[in-house]
Amino acid sequence: HVDRAAAVILLLDPEVAVAGDVGEFVDDDYGMSEAIRRIRDSADGQNVPVAIVLTKCDLHAQMIKAEGGMREFVNRRYSNIVRVATSPRRRFAASAVRASERSDGKIVPNLGYKPVGIIEPMTYCIELMARGLRENSARQVAENFAQSQATSQQSQVESERNSAMG
Repeated sequence: HVDRAAAVILLLDPEVAVAGDVGEFVDDDYGMSEAIRRIRDSADGQNVPVAIVLTKCDLHAQMIKAEGGMREFVNRRYSNIVRVATSPRRRFAASAVRASERSDGKIVPNLGYKPVGIIEPMTYCIELMARGLRENSARQVAENFAQSQATSQQSQVESERNSAMG
């Protein structure tokens, strides 16, 4: 999947970066940065859009805010990913299943809220993929035109040469 990626959406739980298991964080930080590096090193990999999505942002809003906001949080906590996921790259906050804390401290889904931030990363990736397709298509048309012009000129030169000799 990595070798054929047209876009990448990284889903990262901020709590893992702050208070999670070290092994789980290494999977996020090192594992994902290596996958991005592999993509960036592939043919045309520099054009693959990367969406860095912090999940469960309704629960982790204060944690993210305490570190200076989403940009600072991602830059500080996921520096390996940021370093290899060069442009095109964008950060997003999402909360697919909104949650609330009950009086007993237990976190439970709150179905009274709609998901937030789940469409934007996909839209970002799709728009950049479409732009790349349009640019590739236009480049291909220009290359085909240039090639047909060169072939036409070569045929004309050969025709004139044959007429002069004949």
